[in-house]
Formats: sequence, C-alpha cells, structure tokens
Amino acid sequence: MSKPSLFDYFISTRMMATLLIIFFVSIATATFVENSYDTITAKRMIFHAWWFKVVLVLLCINFIGNIKRYRLLRKEKLSILAIHIGMILTLVGAAVTHYIGFEGIIRLKEGDITSTMWSAEPYFEMMVIDEENGISYRHPVLLNASEYLNNDFNIDVNLFNIGKNVVVDYVDYKSNVAYGLPVDDQKDGFNHVELVFEKIYLKEVIWKSPVRLLLIIILRKERLILQVKERI
Repeated sequence: MSKPSLFDYFISTRMMATLLIIFFVSIATATFVENSYDTITAKRMIFHAWWFKVVLVLLCINFIGNIKRYRLLRKEKLSILAIHIGMILTLVGAAVTHYIGFEGIIRLKEGDITSTMWSAEPYFEMMVIDEENGISYRHPVLLNASEYLNNDFNIDVNLFNIGKNVVVDYVDYKSNVAYGLPVDDQKDGFNHVELVFEKIYLKEVIWKSPVRLLLIIILRKERLILQVKERI
C-alpha cells in the first residue's frame, strides 16, 4: 500500500471537515467581535487576516481535488459536482473582489452629476500645497479606524523651498466621541486642519507663507489625534 502524498492529505475528507470547522468558528467569532467592538476590527482581525485567507485557499484546493478524487465529472454525480463548483466559484469571486475590486460610496442626489467616489476604507490624507509655484502632492495613509487596532505611522513632510522638514506622527485614535467645536461646519462630517508655514519658525507652529500643510480627516464621530513638529 502506497503512502499518501501531501496533496492527498490536503484533499482528504478529514482536512475538509477541519477547514470547515475553522471557517464557521471564525465567521461566528467575527460576528461577536463586530458586535462588541466595530466592523473594521472584525475585518482586520479575522476576514482580512492572513490565516483566514490560507483557510479559504486550502478549502478551494480541497474542493478542486475532490472533483478528481471522487470522479464527480459524471452524469450521476452532477448534483454533488454543482455544489463543489459553486463553492469554488464563490471562493474565487471573493478573492477577485478582495484583491482587484474597489468598494466605495457615491453621494448623489436626484439630478446631480458627480465624478467623485468616496473609498469605503478610511484614509488619513495629507496634502501639501505650494500656491506660489503652483505645485502640490498628496500622501494618503490607510487607517484601521479602530481604537483596538494599531495605526502607528509617521510622515516626513517636504515643505518645498522653505528649507524646513516637518514630521507628522500618529498619537491616538478615538471613536464614538461627541462633536465639540467643529473645524468644518459641513453637515457631511468632513473635518480638516490647516497649518501654514514660513521661513521663520514660531513656537505656535504657525507660519505665514503660500505653502500649506493640509490635514484632512474623513471620518464621522471619530477623532484622529496627530502630532505635527519640526524635523530636527
């Protein structure tokens, strides 16, 4: 009797049962995590975790292998074959959506025309503008947008011809906070902080110059706490 290969182990019924148990326990756990914390925490901890993707890949391999192992490409096995093909297409579709697809929101009222779509993923976007020379650049940073996940980042900002560098450091993230005095009074919840720079450094971290550091926080009822300081 020949010894089973590694591939035979991956397409075995025992492996399928193990993977399905892990899968169902994971999505059940994600439901409780989302209920106790928030959706983004459930996504980052479970649905977007590397180990969960490995489970889905192994399930896909298992379903494909079982088609050959149990000779499902026969007329009398069409019903079972359809189940396997359906599961394979579902997993492949999920992978395409995750890695290639883009999820966003378009705010469009009746009769309006727009070319803008807001990403469903939360971003902190920094924009530096040199109005005098008509140049600018953007630096978007993908956020976890949760108090329970790590968001650490720091950005070195080049202030063009000013001769000074500024660093923006992540400090903290707070969710479900009440609005205080709004930075921007728009009802759609877009907040921004604008800092102006010049060649002479002031203790208030405020300069007068055509070069601006624009911090845009596209969040609602959340606060992203940052520290802006001169790079020494």
